[in-house]
Amino acid sequence: QKTLDLDPNFVNAHLHLGLVYMQKKMYEQSISELLKAKSASGEAPNIAALLGVAYWLSGNKTEGQLVIGKLIRQHAESRDMAIFYTGIGDRDRALTWLEKAYQDHSWLVLLIKSDPYFDPLRSDPRFQSVETKTGL
Repeated sequence: QKTLDLDPNFVNAHLHLGLVYMQKKMYEQSISELLKAKSASGEAPNIAALLGVAYWLSGNKTEGQLVIGKLIRQHAESRDMAIFYTGIGDRDRALTWLEKAYQDHSWLVLLIKSDPYFDPLRSDPRFQSVETKTGL
């Protein structure tokens, strides 16, 4: 919050505050912060994917579907699809896209070892396979 007092347009502050609110199930606040991050970032697809998750988890699955539909039409990268499907709890699709992200050499796979966002997938052998292949 202090960072935003210094720079109200700092993308990463809005992004991470949005993620914190999402973890706390404060979806209205999460959506607000992610909208600000998305706008300040020039519509970054990874932020849009997280926004879709926040809408979905808030109970507004229609808006969540609209966000992911737009990403698909814009030929979203595999990382963005993996982020979305992990966030909404669709394990099979998340792991399919995570494997594709690995094949695409996405920066996302560098985070899977330590990012708690992927905790719901850790017990799955397919996740462990991707994790092992990264060499991290």
